[in-house]
Amino acid sequence: MKLNDETIIQKFLKRINNSESKSFIDLEIKNKLEDNLKEHVRVNDLTHETLKKLRKNSNLRIYCIDHFSGLGYVLPKSKEKFNESRTLTKEQLREYVLDESECGSSLGQLSQEFSNGRDDALLIGKNLNEKDVQNLYFGLLEHTTYIDVTEWFIEFVELCDKVVDKNVKNDFDEQFIDDVLDFVDDIKNNGKYPLSAINLFERFLDGPGEDYDFYFGGLIKSDIYYVGSTLYNSNNLELDAAIISGEEEEWCYRDEQNLQLKFYLEQK
Repeated sequence: MKLNDETIIQKFLKRINNSESKSFIDLEIKNKLEDNLKEHVRVNDLTHETLKKLRKNSNLRIYCIDHFSGLGYVLPKSKEKFNESRTLTKEQLREYVLDESECGSSLGQLSQEFSNGRDDALLIGKNLNEKDVQNLYFGLLEHTTYIDVTEWFIEFVELCDKVVDKNVKNDFDEQFIDDVLDFVDDIKNNGKYPLSAINLFERFLDGPGEDYDFYFGGLIKSDIYYVGSTLYNSNNLELDAAIISGEEEEWCYRDEQNLQLKFYLEQK
C-alpha cells in the first residue's frame, strides 16, 4: 500500500493521539506538587494519632508518588537542539501505521518486546500535531505521577486494627493476620524508616494484597485519586509530551523508590 508523506503523518497522529492513557489525560505541570510535599510517611505514622491529624486538618493529605525513568520519544517545551539521527524517520512512521498485526507494532526505537499483544506506543501529555512530529527525538524522560491516597491510608490503618481485634480475626486469611500482627509490632517498636506503598504490597504479598493493588483484594474500599504529573527530559527541561512503551501504561513496581508515601499540605 502506497501512502504519501502527508497521509502517513495524519494516520500516525490519529493513532498516537488515540493511544493516550486515561490516567495521563489531565497531565499538569505543577510546581506546588513538589513545593508542598513534606516529610516521608514512616512506619510509626500508622497510628490513630496520624488519623486524628488528617481528620482535623482537611488540607493535610497523603500523596503516593510513582516515578518512571526510561527511554522514549520526547517533545520539549523549549526549542532544544537535538541529534537528528534520533528523530523518527519517514520509513519508521510508515512501518508503524501500516502494521496492524495483533502483536502490536513497534514505533522506531521503542522495543517490540514491550508490546504485550497491543500497540506498544503510548502518548503522555498533550495531543500532537504535524509540526510536533518533526520535533520528537529519542531520549531519556522522567515522569512522576502524584496520587492522593489519604482515605486509603486511613482505611488501611483501621484495617490493621480490625485484624488485631480478636473478635474479627475469622474474617481474614491466616497468613494475612500473621503478617499484620508482625507489622503492628514493628509500629510499636517505633519504626522510623520511610514507608512506601510497595513496602505494604510486598509485606502482604501472600495475603489479600497479592495482586499489588491498593484495595488488598477488596478489603479496602476507599478510592485513590490522580492529582497530576510532571514530565522532564534528562537535562531537567520540561516536556510537552512523550511517547513510551505501552507496557508502562500499568504501574511497574521496580524498587522501593517507587510509590513513595509523603505528607502533602495544601496551601489554600
